[in-house]
Amino acid sequence: MFLLDYTTPEKAEGAVADVYNIFPKEMGVPESLQIYSANPKLLELQGEAIKYYMGQDELSFHLLAAIRFIAANHFCHDYCTMLNASMLKASGMTEEEVQRLAEDPTAGFVDEEAALLAFVIKALESPSSIGEGDIAPLRELGWSDTAIFNAIGQASQMSAASLIYRTFKK
Repeated sequence: MFLLDYTTPEKAEGAVADVYNIFPKEMGVPESLQIYSANPKLLELQGEAIKYYMGQDELSFHLLAAIRFIAANHFCHDYCTMLNASMLKASGMTEEEVQRLAEDPTAGFVDEEAALLAFVIKALESPSSIGEGDIAPLRELGWSDTAIFNAIGQASQMSAASLIYRTFKK
């Protein structure tokens, strides 16, 4: 499946298995993460990042999946777009709502979440255009600087994942 040697979930041991075990069996280990096993230390760091996002409490699972979905669409990373669409459906969205998210990314979210999603979209499209005038309203809506940073951090990971996946996919 990849041009580099990597470890499949069935053959995973030690630290690689530990990271793979973050994912429920019914979901499976995303292919875009499996390629990271070509460098087990980097895979461990990815696992730590995944655990961090799962454990933080400001950005909901649903919002994080929406951010990843939007960013994956932006970076033309079809695998992660589909993966995050399935996560959104598992969190309660219908197929129609996921399709609407692709067309109108802030629809269906409360005002605070919609504002953060709009900020992520602006950053994806034109990061150098972001200024204090974009941050202040998010703070006024109750978002901490950590949450704002985490939203962009989650989106930015789709860029790296897309490049790595598309480079080494057979």
